[in-house]
Amino acid sequence: MRNIAITLVLISVTVAGCSIRHCYWYNPAKTLEEAKRDCRECYNEAVAEASEAVAEYYYDHAAPPGRLYHFRRGIASSEADYNALYGWIMWGDSYRQNVFRGCMKRRGYFRIRADQLGQSVRKRSLYMDNVAGR
Repeated sequence: MRNIAITLVLISVTVAGCSIRHCYWYNPAKTLEEAKRDCRECYNEAVAEASEAVAEYYYDHAAPPGRLYHFRRGIASSEADYNALYGWIMWGDSYRQNVFRGCMKRRGYFRIRADQLGQSVRKRSLYMDNVAGR
């Protein structure tokens, strides 16, 4: 139990450095409009690549999505099928996030805290992440 508490504290301290709502993808050479476009393109690329990877790697190893719904309603299947599907979904989400981050970094963006951005920098929160630009 003590190890779990220590692990949770370490994770929360690590994440607190640049939480999702307080950091922005920023490239000083790009306008806000360019940053929004790049963010959307990277997000679409990440979704497509993650979907393909999940279909290729995980689909044969997990229950189909309908079984999750039925297990949660108590109608069918097993907890093992539910856990396999949950792992499948989480793996796909992590994969998508990694592809998105890699795409933004390849385009010259870096993560920066909101308080480190100048007053003249424009900021926008999008459904996929936060971006900033001139």
